[in-house]
Amino acid sequence: MDSIGIWLSPLLLIPGIGMLVSSTSARFSQIHNEIHHLINNQNEHTKEILQHLFRRSKMFRNALVCLYCAIGVLVVSGLIGGIMSAYEADKTWIIILTCAGIIFLFVATVILILESFLSLKIIEEHVEDFIKKL
Repeated sequence: MDSIGIWLSPLLLIPGIGMLVSSTSARFSQIHNEIHHLINNQNEHTKEILQHLFRRSKMFRNALVCLYCAIGVLVVSGLIGGIMSAYEADKTWIIILTCAGIIFLFVATVILILESFLSLKIIEEHVEDFIKKL
């Protein structure tokens, strides 16, 4: 790979990660609204649902932190790559930092997958509660 490709490659991942950050932030905000709704409209399942929402909140926070770390590491990788390319230095650190950024991205993806399973559990509890009221 040529010297431009080495330092530019990590930067090409950032727009995709930015889209994940945007959607995750929106879903995180939605939990905030749902918590307020549950607090104002309590029923016999409120405590259980709030516990699940709190777990989801922590997962979203962890995923966002990993996504932000991925962006930071990839930006640093691109910066170091650009500097090293100017001096024709060894490119090992660029590869290591790019891999670290991809690992953060992978961890965030796993957290978001786990959150989606928990989200389904909350929906099931809402539906069961609604059916009991009928």
